[in-house]
Amino acid sequence: MDASHEQKVLQFISIGTHDDAIAAMAADFFLGRNFKNFAYCGFKGMKFSDNRCKACTGRLAASGFKTHEFPFLEPMTDAFLYGEKLDDMRIIERIRKWVKTLPPQTAVFCANDMRAYQLIRAATAESLRIPHDLAVLGCDNDNLICLFSSVPLSSIDTNAYGVGVAAARVLHAAMQDP
Repeated sequence: MDASHEQKVLQFISIGTHDDAIAAMAADFFLGRNFKNFAYCGFKGMKFSDNRCKACTGRLAASGFKTHEFPFLEPMTDAFLYGEKLDDMRIIERIRKWVKTLPPQTAVFCANDMRAYQLIRAATAESLRIPHDLAVLGCDNDNLICLFSSVPLSSIDTNAYGVGVAAARVLHAAMQDP
């Protein structure tokens, strides 16, 4: 390409949640309640979920604990995640098989409230009592999912409204810059 043809480089700005802080909050919540068995239930291959898993398992490992991770045979894609349904029985059945392998009184941090809801469905199908046999903590504080759950779902509020406001401010500033 000669000098007369300029190539414009697009720059992208990302606004999101602090996954390390969220995971640390979840781990500290469970550690503060003296749990000894831990698990993480997320979406393998999804950046936000992988980040939360790594941070949570790292925090728990630093305290001397192992974390059981929900196994996925293949990494997920955005299309799969955003196409997944709350009541996807294929996923719930996979979670149901996994939850039977967990030790009694396991504290499970879920990547988001949808996964926490699915975990609760799977656990109750196995006659596990929430929170006595299995403690479940979701993330994103999706009021519809938390209220729709058959048992109360505790969730970390990631301040989605505040993230949206920050994104709008950044977009506004970018549009003002010629």
